[in-house]
Amino acid sequence: MFCGCRVNGEQNGSKLKDTIPVLQCRNSIFSKNLLSVCAQETFSLIDHRLFQLLWKWAKRRHPEKGRKWVKDRYWHSKGTRHWVFSSENSELIALSYIPIIRYTKV
Repeated sequence: MFCGCRVNGEQNGSKLKDTIPVLQCRNSIFSKNLLSVCAQETFSLIDHRLFQLLWKWAKRRHPEKGRKWVKDRYWHSKGTRHWVFSSENSELIALSYIPIIRYTKV
């Protein structure tokens, strides 16, 4: 475990409710490292790549189901945000929604 996250072979990924907190923890660790620099483009790129990996995972998990079924099962709308990877009680926060904090000059 690293900062409450399972790493490498420790994650079985069988339950969505167990997967989202692990991804959220890794995203928060990564975002804290880049928070004070101009990283909005990097965050958007990471969000896009994470979406691709999650879509691939979902399609691999349900090979007989169609795209609409997979989208309705794993991605939901939350307010003005669409395509939010979520379960009943947790959601994955996109890195591009994290505000960049600039240091003020002293």
